Amino acid sequence: MAGYKQDPNDSTKQVPSSPFRSAYQNVTTTTLPAEATIQKRPSSIIIGKDGTYAFLYETTASAGNSSTLPDFSKYITGSKLFETDQGPVELPIQPVAWRLTDEGSNGAVGDITFIYRGGA
Repeated sequence: MAGYKQDPNDSTKQVPSSPFRSAYQNVTTTTLPAEATIQKRPSSIIIGKDGTYAFLYETTASAGNSSTLPDFSKYITGSKLFETDQGPVELPIQPVAWRLTDEGSNGAVGDITFIYRGGA
């Protein structure tokens, strides 16, 4: 019967299931990956520090590994956040790694947040 599911405490009964609860996504976890470190593909990212960033979308490396200099040629410049911008910016992109491209600057943990969304 639609709208009902088996009672988790008594298999002989049914309880209402909320069709609305599964209709909305929520954040299941966030990750603050280090620069140039391969991650599981996120639902979106948040840029939290001003700078120019490039993102890697395809790699054969495993999650948790650092991308190496030859991989830097595969990064695509995708965002520039200025100091005058107000607060962090969320982008609906799904890269597997990031790097700061500003000359003389290194990215730090927390510059980019990977957001993972899932059902309720």
